[in-house]
Amino acid sequence: MVQSLDWMGAIVAGYDFQAFFSYKRNPLTDYWHERVFERLQYWIGQELGIDKPPMFFDRRSIENGQEFDAYIRDALLSSAVIVSIFSPLYFTSKWCVSEFESFLAREEKLKFKKGSLVACARFHDGENYPIEAQKMQAEDFRDFAILAPRFWDSDKAVTFEQLIMEFAKKIARKIKLAPPYETTFPIQVMDDKDVPEQKPIIRPSDYAAGRNGSPQEVPKGP
Repeated sequence: MVQSLDWMGAIVAGYDFQAFFSYKRNPLTDYWHERVFERLQYWIGQELGIDKPPMFFDRRSIENGQEFDAYIRDALLSSAVIVSIFSPLYFTSKWCVSEFESFLAREEKLKFKKGSLVACARFHDGENYPIEAQKMQAEDFRDFAILAPRFWDSDKAVTFEQLIMEFAKKIARKIKLAPPYETTFPIQVMDDKDVPEQKPIIRPSDYAAGRNGSPQEVPKGP
C-alpha cells in the first residue's frame, strides 16, 4: 500500500490515497474540476515532497439509483483526507453528501476537531449550503468558476493558480496530521430523504395562481 506522512515526517503505513477529491459531476464542469485536481495534485506533491501523490479522482458517472459500490467505499476508507468542492448541487447529490459525511463521521469517531480531515472550496453560491457546511472554513473559488477552456490560458488563471497553491498547502497540512489507517473508519451512505431536494423555481405566475403555498397576488417590483 502507498504510505502517508505524519506531521514529523515519519512513515505511517496504510493509505492508498493522500486525498479523496469529491465533486458534483456535470459535462459542463468536469473539465474545470479536472484542471483544478491536476494543479492541486502537483502543489500538494511539492508540499509533501512526493511526485504525483496518489489522490482519488472518480471520472465515472454515478447516477441516482445506483449503489454506493465497493469501489467508492474502498477509496473513502483508504484516503487520508477529503477535498470537497462545494456547490448547491453538490448537496443535492446523495453520493457527494455520503462522501462528505463519511469524513465528518471519521472526525467524530477519532474525536478530531471538525474540519481536521476535510478541506473545502466553494465553486458556486454558499448561502444555500446546509448549516453544517456553511460553518466550514472554505476557500472561495467562485470568481474563477469559468467553464470556457480558454480560461486556463488567461491572466485570471494565473491569479487562480496562486489561490490553488495556498489551498494545497492547507490540504498538505491536513494530510500530515492524518491518523494511521483503520479498517473501522465509518462510511455514511445517505438515504434519499436525508438529502435536500433541488429548490423549485417560483415564477410570478405561480404567485398569481397561489401555487407552492405562495400568496395569491403577484409581488410588486421595486
